[in-house]
Amino acid sequence: MHGNPSTKRTVSRFTAIVALTLVGGGCAISDYRGYLNHATSDKSGAGNGYRITQFGGGNGQNGIVGEAKLFGKESAISGDPQNSGTFSYTVEYDFRGRTTPVPIGTAFPSPIIITTYRNRVVGAFNGDGNVDRDGDDIRLNAGTTGGRHDPADPAGIWERRYLYVDRLPGCQFAANFEQAFVEDKQQDNVANPSVLLCFNTPQEEIDDRDVDLLCTPPQTDINPATPACKSFSQDDFQNLGEVFQRIWSGAIGALSAGDGFTVDASSVTINGKTVALSSAAVIDLQANSIRPINAVFDVSSAGGQELIKALLENTQHLQRATLSAGFRGGMTLAAPASVNIAFNHDQLRSLLND
Repeated sequence: MHGNPSTKRTVSRFTAIVALTLVGGGCAISDYRGYLNHATSDKSGAGNGYRITQFGGGNGQNGIVGEAKLFGKESAISGDPQNSGTFSYTVEYDFRGRTTPVPIGTAFPSPIIITTYRNRVVGAFNGDGNVDRDGDDIRLNAGTTGGRHDPADPAGIWERRYLYVDRLPGCQFAANFEQAFVEDKQQDNVANPSVLLCFNTPQEEIDDRDVDLLCTPPQTDINPATPACKSFSQDDFQNLGEVFQRIWSGAIGALSAGDGFTVDASSVTINGKTVALSSAAVIDLQANSIRPINAVFDVSSAGGQELIKALLENTQHLQRATLSAGFRGGMTLAAPASVNIAFNHDQLRSLLND
């Protein structure tokens, strides 16, 4: 989808922060569901100090499997005497070799270690949405200094707060508890988290190594925990807000029966001139449970060819141009102000079929 990826990430981050903040202080994640055929990787940072082999899994991958940070899940709480501060979350698991969804009642291929980190400084977030921090780099490092922090301690230090280990699909909540910490040291007398969160779908993970995620055949399970090879539905949207609303509701994306959908551009506005496309320029997209991802556009299609000709006729070679698109259903999207666009006419002509 045309648009600023950082803007979309900001929207998802904002939504997660609001949701976590409204439900109360001292949140911990107790349950998670990992991506199939994937392992979180070890960057050799301080880490949480635990390995999945300690909890009965991992196929001896000690030293390979590490922490991935969950993107957009940080929140800060004040006014709680025991749990004021900023909270961040990581997961650690090894699902390599598992290519089909794990049914309820069947153990995961490996346990999932879920660590809740606390920075005692309220508002000492990591740099999510700007420069994202890997999960292995959180513990004992400082938060950012660009937010609203205590001037006497502008960044604080990330310390372990709660450790949960998830071995089964579904929500076990408190049954997954393993250990609590005070000032990063194991401690039995620790206030319980006010809220436990269970994620039954994989979330956006920040990791230092991209391991291929297997595309699986369609499953009857509508929540297969991995991108699947499913057909694309044809969808109309009135605005970008409707796109997010339908993803979050499960109508399209990872929570639906098929994770692919399309948007059809019926017009483009180039340097202020609107050009109607007699054949729509069709963009195939996927979505995780939060936002659109992985846009695919076929320039050899009828709509793609019309778009190329419109660009050639209404722009100058390698000169700055403005661009927006109108989509079936009424949605319009313009390139963000932070992005400047220029078109290479020689290359565009080489893409024409005739």
